[in-house]
Amino acid sequence: MEKVCCYCGKSTSKETTLEHILPEAVGFKETLPVGAVCCSCNTAFNNNIEQKYFHREILSSAGLVLNEVDGKKGKRAQLGHSSMTPNGELIVSGKGKVQGTSGSSHYHSTSRLIAKCFLNISIKHIGVGLTRAKMSEMISFVTSPKTKEEIWPMAYYHVPELSTPATYRVKPYINSSNVESFICEIIWPGSIFCITSERNNQVHNLCKDVLDKFLNENPESKKCTKFGFTIKHND
Repeated sequence: MEKVCCYCGKSTSKETTLEHILPEAVGFKETLPVGAVCCSCNTAFNNNIEQKYFHREILSSAGLVLNEVDGKKGKRAQLGHSSMTPNGELIVSGKGKVQGTSGSSHYHSTSRLIAKCFLNISIKHIGVGLTRAKMSEMISFVTSPKTKEEIWPMAYYHVPELSTPATYRVKPYINSSNVESFICEIIWPGSIFCITSERNNQVHNLCKDVLDKFLNENPESKKCTKFGFTIKHND
């Protein structure tokens, strides 16, 4: 069977591009098989999703700098509006305001990035074909959102001092229509996220409950400052 890109459907039989399952910027090194994502989509995601997210979400960037996460060029000393001085002082400059991490444009960039991560996780576990068949609505949201304010319901916390390594967990659950869906926790230093495969206005509370349980069970988080957000779909 010919290999195609999960996102655009174009042939990838001659591709050599590697797509990281979670952003390399958060210290996650595992990649998808060659050909799962084409070079064009990989480049577009980096420029239009990942870079925009890390420059807008100053608390997430601060968490990565504070925890000295390994980026593409070694230990990270600067990302977006956050930087670390030689004596270990964290500085947030430019548009670095806590309230700047909320609002439609930030919710859009956050949910788009986390949806892309969830799709990559799906590709890893069930392959390109099944992901394209089962998660076509999420693929459309990631590749061609209808507006710059469109979102996917989810919940997340920025916890800059939290040093948990980048990882993810996927679990099945039965939704209100008695159909099996999937919920995904995505964790990296300074931030935790939860998103589901369905798009309705009940799931953001479910996602928040999952994250609250994670924080309550994590001894390190008890002494950390937390900034929590839930994103509800505007029908």
